[in-house]
Amino acid sequence: MLSVSAYLGINKVTDRIILSDSSSIHPDLVKAFGTGLAGKAYYKSYYRLKLNVQQKLNNIYCPEHDLFMFTNTTDCLVNFLFACQLNKLGVKIDTGDEQHYPQYRHLFQLFSEVSVSGDCPDIQLVTHLSPVTGHLLDLSPLSGHSMLAVDGAQSFATVHHSDLIKHSDVFFAPLHKHAGLHIGIAVLGIKRSHPLNQVLSSTLETVSSGARSLQDLMALEKRLSSAQPQCFNSAFIHISPRIQALLNQNGVTVISSDNSHMVVVECRSAVLRQKLASFFSCKPIKNTDRLRISVNHMTDNRHYNVDFSESFYQSLRLLFDEDNHDK
Repeated sequence: MLSVSAYLGINKVTDRIILSDSSSIHPDLVKAFGTGLAGKAYYKSYYRLKLNVQQKLNNIYCPEHDLFMFTNTTDCLVNFLFACQLNKLGVKIDTGDEQHYPQYRHLFQLFSEVSVSGDCPDIQLVTHLSPVTGHLLDLSPLSGHSMLAVDGAQSFATVHHSDLIKHSDVFFAPLHKHAGLHIGIAVLGIKRSHPLNQVLSSTLETVSSGARSLQDLMALEKRLSSAQPQCFNSAFIHISPRIQALLNQNGVTVISSDNSHMVVVECRSAVLRQKLASFFSCKPIKNTDRLRISVNHMTDNRHYNVDFSESFYQSLRLLFDEDNHDK
């Protein structure tokens, strides 16, 4: 049984109470960072590092946008929709043609029931590259009207990055996918020149503040501080006529957009789907006959693209030759 002295933290040598202030942040949680980061000092250090990291991300990816950091793309999306609702901004969400992540369907339905409605919504929300079909949405006809908010989870830091940044007034994307920087941090960007920037930024600044992991920021800052951080996936595949023919001959159909890092195919044969998934180290898309095949080549230059078309063709030939030989 603990004594009263132990409960109060009384030092037997000096007979005085040792105060441990946990009202700001518990001292045991910051011991690894040293004595200088107790209490409010932790938040000051985090804030300074956060600004430094945001500036580095801005310089690399999106110089014309203000950035806010969250934990993942869903976190970005939910907080963005909250900011829109709080500021009474109408949002149009096109839920057709398997454009968005299937997990968002229920979220969008709930939001539509409580959001501001109107014939001329302030904001249009779209997904740039569908994770279900691989269809790449042309953003250019959509920009310049209402605020264009884009889920860039599958296009950020890829061969489609320039189009995403050029045409989106708002975008959100994770840093653990094609950027390959860190798990547990995602970014939401708002174009500085847009009239709604100030309205939304004040809300997003509040919801993105508070206690966060300093270790995550330190690890990300270390990656970004290398001489030439390799943080763009510059790979793409062109579905040439011979690739198309080879796939069709074996009962496989490409349904995704061309010249992308992602190829989505449909294949009715469960056995062949499994062989394709194993060969290309990819997973089937749930509740469909589809596979999403991705290629990856990391560079420090978003304007330098690497063509994997021939490699993809030769890989398919090898797989199908083996499959036909087994038959």
